[in-house]
Amino acid sequence: MEYRQPLSRIYLYDEPDAPGLDVEAIGGFLVSTFPQTEVIPRTDFFTHQFGRFPPAERNLLEQETLRQLSAARVHDFASHDDPLGAETISPEEIGLEFVFDATLHQSILRLLIDAQESAADQLHIVFTENGIGTWPGDGGDFKLHILCMGTPSILSVPGLVEALPRPREYDFKRAQLAMFGLQEDALDELADEFADRSFGYGDPRINEICKGYALMACVYRLTGEAFCPDPTCRLHAAQTQEELIELQCGDEVGLCDRHRDILAQVDRA
Repeated sequence: MEYRQPLSRIYLYDEPDAPGLDVEAIGGFLVSTFPQTEVIPRTDFFTHQFGRFPPAERNLLEQETLRQLSAARVHDFASHDDPLGAETISPEEIGLEFVFDATLHQSILRLLIDAQESAADQLHIVFTENGIGTWPGDGGDFKLHILCMGTPSILSVPGLVEALPRPREYDFKRAQLAMFGLQEDALDELADEFADRSFGYGDPRINEICKGYALMACVYRLTGEAFCPDPTCRLHAAQTQEELIELQCGDEVGLCDRHRDILAQVDRA
């Protein structure tokens, strides 16, 4: 597989409400991976895009965007704690204010991108504190995701926590604690016990994991292929939090031979 076209610019949109997220650090990783590409960190997506318009026009645009986002909201979805998919939960139950249909959300954001920055050789990656997901083709329940690739690519920070199942032992012990009334100290001890196998809010590994997902978005733009089937490749789609940590933060983090060759082609272009 050869890449389609080199990337001339990558725009990274910050999410100030995501603890520990550092788009400058993620940008530095992408610069080292794509030395011929200009990587431009920006403030959050809406602040940047709305800021391009005069006040009166901006006010109308904000109102219309809010209307469209309201139509894209999702109010219940499948719980990853229930493998049979019989249980659904609401965003509020896991502390999320907003969850959106990823495809609709992406189309809304796409309309706000400056036409001069929407060429095929430019990539926008939006970090968000909102949940995103899709309905499966078989008509099943809506499921949360981490990454929606395309224009723009959207990386849901809470998706790192909520879209993938934790170790079964973690859920079992948490359920036991719930029977006796959850205590903050007990939850902290539980999180510490499973720190090597689970990912939580404010986790210091957030930037290492986001580097991998930002790279997935870049490779998708370059090749048109989503995720790698090789379970040892950093571009593989993790199915559990434990696998997520191993793929992005383990002792042998790296790419498969095929994707190393693709990136070598880009570097020689």
